Amino acid sequence: MDLPEVSDVQSRQDFEMRRSHSYRYFDEAFLKNDFGHACDVCDRLWFRKYLKSPTIAHLAVLRTEFVDPNLAEFSVCNTCRRSLNSKKTPPLAKTNGFRYPPKPRGLPALRMAHFTQATIHAKQTTPARGRFYCAETSTWTLRKTNHL
Repeated sequence: MDLPEVSDVQSRQDFEMRRSHSYRYFDEAFLKNDFGHACDVCDRLWFRKYLKSPTIAHLAVLRTEFVDPNLAEFSVCNTCRRSLNSKKTPPLAKTNGFRYPPKPRGLPALRMAHFTQATIHAKQTTPARGRFYCAETSTWTLRKTNHL
């Protein structure tokens, strides 16, 4: 059985579609979804998209630990939500003593450029089809494999 030939135009259109989807995903996942929002239960930093309001069942557990009258306005991360779904206090809850120290004076704001540079570096050091990209020399090198 012969496979149908794909024209260069069709393969180019497929490539452009995948590329535009990747750009759109990156834009929505990182650029439009700002980082630096704290979970009100564990005080850890998250992207805004990953913080949700607690459910009524969660509020029953939170009332035993927190005295804040605005529990319904809390933002809860996925890790804390898992514990609250099990009707348990999250192990890293602020009420267990896990708190970040106050922000030091003079600490510069985290810019998105720092995050995107780290993302680009991570992509460059990720293997691609058995090769690694070396950013220092701007070359691709073969991945060394150990066969037994």
